[in-house]
Amino acid sequence: RDGTCSYTGSGSVSSITTSGLTSVTIVSISCFRNISDKLDGNLCINGILKTTNPLFSNKSVDLAWVIKKTWCPILRKSSAITNALRKCPNPMPFFNKNNILCCIFKILLYIYSMTQWTDFQAKLSEYFHSGQQIFFWWREDDVSYDCANLRIVLDILSKYNVPVLCGAIPKLLTPDMILTLKQYTNVSVCQHGLFHQNNYTQGHKCEFDTNESLEQLLIGRDFLRTTFASQFINVYIPPWNNISKSFKDFLLANGYCAVSAWNYSPDRKRPYNFDVDLIDWSKSESFEDESFVIRQILQCFERNDFHIGIVNHHRTISKKGVKFIEKLLAEFSKYPNISWFLPF
Repeated sequence: RDGTCSYTGSGSVSSITTSGLTSVTIVSISCFRNISDKLDGNLCINGILKTTNPLFSNKSVDLAWVIKKTWCPILRKSSAITNALRKCPNPMPFFNKNNILCCIFKILLYIYSMTQWTDFQAKLSEYFHSGQQIFFWWREDDVSYDCANLRIVLDILSKYNVPVLCGAIPKLLTPDMILTLKQYTNVSVCQHGLFHQNNYTQGHKCEFDTNESLEQLLIGRDFLRTTFASQFINVYIPPWNNISKSFKDFLLANGYCAVSAWNYSPDRKRPYNFDVDLIDWSKSESFEDESFVIRQILQCFERNDFHIGIVNHHRTISKKGVKFIEKLLAEFSKYPNISWFLPF
């Protein structure tokens, strides 16, 4: 914080040395990949941390030993700990002069993320060799105005021949967006509300939930059907995925083929609902952590669910999220037992 920092090495980080810090000096930390000597299956970290803080009694601490023997097993088993660390910029107040623990925690979180990705790859390989077929489908919500993020995501999906269901908002859909969607042969369009506005002041956000709303919804549906012709699929996606069972049944009885929302009950699986959200809305309105997505997919595998719906919101996805989409689809493309489909 009040000292200097220098970097030596080429390619990956080889060595970081600091001097002049208030009470902590990092003598050496080396981070590198090593095929023959991996730490907990993925990353090897070596280094010695020397500190004058009384907590350590002026002793040197071997980072590799600390991480391997203590933190790795804990972090792998407890997502609650990682969530707490992410929310707390400086978990231990008496370290607020140097933030060295925060640096260590970031390293630990990186190890956790990389280890989880390795476990994910191992699980995909296991299913490939066992012959287990896995089916994914992709839903893209909040399609309205022409957006660079959407075109980037659609380009990636098209590159990997992934069919995508775009939930369009009829009253907000612009001419430019209509032209963009028509350019993609892998895009299907369905209805996502009417204005995508919250009409309820209490409880969960919801646009329509009464039978009297049907006439307005049908106007929006007919507009999309006329506009997109063969690209249109007669499916309704409720904004915020909130809809009562009675209103859903009413829509199905009055011309809609399906209502796509969240699979709230894994034991009552619906193939046209989604299981995996790229964004953890309880923390942020943008993509933050790939481990959140991987964990959801692994949970589907654990309950022998191999028809998995993924939902994305292009307007709030970050650059990091876009890179992860490419990474995920590239990984899936390695396995011939993984297929993409639309469940309608």
